[in-house]
Amino acid sequence: MNKTSETIKIEIVPEDARTRIKWIQPFDKLEKESTHKVTFFVMVPQKEISKTKTELTLLVKQNGTVIDRIKTNFLGPVN
Repeated sequence: MNKTSETIKIEIVPEDARTRIKWIQPFDKLEKESTHKVTFFVMVPQKEISKTKTELTLLVKQNGTVIDRIKTNFLGPVN
């Protein structure tokens, strides 16, 4: 959500460099006074999954500066 009167450049990246984001809808800016819903897959290397519930953190950056951290998890099979 952008509550300002200016368009801002936004980037969402995984905190762990081994994790990747595969975008369904590309996204790089947020128009002034607007919200935007994004869809993406988080790709974690299989060797990094050691338990059923894997926690990860996504960084929300504005002009290269971290403005928020999103902590989430997903369920996946354990090898």
